[in-house]
Amino acid sequence: MKFYLILAFCLMACGHITSPDDFRLESTFTLTDTVGQSTTLIHSGENFYLSFLLTNTTNDTLTYYSGSSAPPVLFRILRGDNIIASSIDGYAFLQYISTGILAPGQKIDTNWKAPTTPAQYHKVILKPGRYQAVALSPNFNEAETKKASPIYFDVID
Repeated sequence: MKFYLILAFCLMACGHITSPDDFRLESTFTLTDTVGQSTTLIHSGENFYLSFLLTNTTNDTLTYYSGSSAPPVLFRILRGDNIIASSIDGYAFLQYISTGILAPGQKIDTNWKAPTTPAQYHKVILKPGRYQAVALSPNFNEAETKKASPIYFDVID
């Protein structure tokens, strides 16, 4: 028993054991108007930006896996349980298992000029009502990522 205690103290002293908080990543998810002001009120027919930022604050390179060549972060706009628009609408992606890495200090920083993509054939115009925006980000094997909370917003005429 003493051996394991001594071993644990030695490893902690050498910096090999880190606290669980060292492997918890925080992300930010925002909705802004086209001039960069945070808002939750959009006029029907207007564009707005959804932005997501995640920084690897650990001392380790983190790995994530994807089932396609799509970007690592996907934005969606929902009304109730229905997906109204997403940041990949109109695009095609190769379906294969790929690996992404995030080195210490490296960021996943992406945004989408919503609610329509350049590749989308019919422009999405949100009708008046209550919506929610969500950001789906990768899961890392080596660290826990606190998921970004949905952003609720209203569309008016």
